[in-house]
Amino acid sequence: MKARHASFLKSLLGFGLSVFAALSVVSYRLASAPDRDIREAPTHAAAFARHLFITAPFLCALALLGFAVGLVPAVLLRAAVPRPVATGIGIGLFWVVIGIAGVPYSLGLTAPAGIFIVSVFLAVFVSAASIGVALARGQIGDAA
Repeated sequence: MKARHASFLKSLLGFGLSVFAALSVVSYRLASAPDRDIREAPTHAAAFARHLFITAPFLCALALLGFAVGLVPAVLLRAAVPRPVATGIGIGLFWVVIGIAGVPYSLGLTAPAGIFIVSVFLAVFVSAASIGVALARGQIGDAA
């Protein structure tokens, strides 16, 4: 039982690391945008620090909350996440792709709502894969 909890925490850790890396890329892009408000942060470094240290922790926490909500099906069925850190990092790299691709976290949504919804969506995929692996190994359904 403790191994399952550890796998969820490790997958959250990997996802959090990737999301923080993505938010760093996004913060850099927002700080180097030609249309940024000079009155808000006069230098590039100040704009980067403002975006990274003021907005990024809130958005990272929101992403982790969404990812944890999406893992609920796997938790309820007691399915461990296979290779949890690698899984979390792999899913979290999606944020880096969005950050590099252009408008961050758009997907038709604004940033906070988009971060939460996309995190839940990705975690549901992780839950489905974890449940599928547990079913294939015969770890679910034997107690019934």
